[in-house]
Amino acid sequence: MFKGGVTLKVDGQNHPCRFSGRSIADNVATNDPDGVALGFVKAAKRLRGLVAWVEKPGTISAGEEISVRVPEQWIYRG
Repeated sequence: MFKGGVTLKVDGQNHPCRFSGRSIADNVATNDPDGVALGFVKAAKRLRGLVAWVEKPGTISAGEEISVRVPEQWIYRG
């Protein structure tokens, strides 16, 4: 949640896919476009950012204070 009121809800990770890999393969010199497309999936795992949606719209300013709320995760309970 941003101090100005904007709220974003994170749904999950942006997982790599072969469509992105194919786009890369189409724009580099390679004799193995399928290998490049599939290799991208493995190489980009956990490096693609997050998927979020706007829960409360508005304007976000550079340097604006934010707060993050992470719900309890059942998998981490002791």
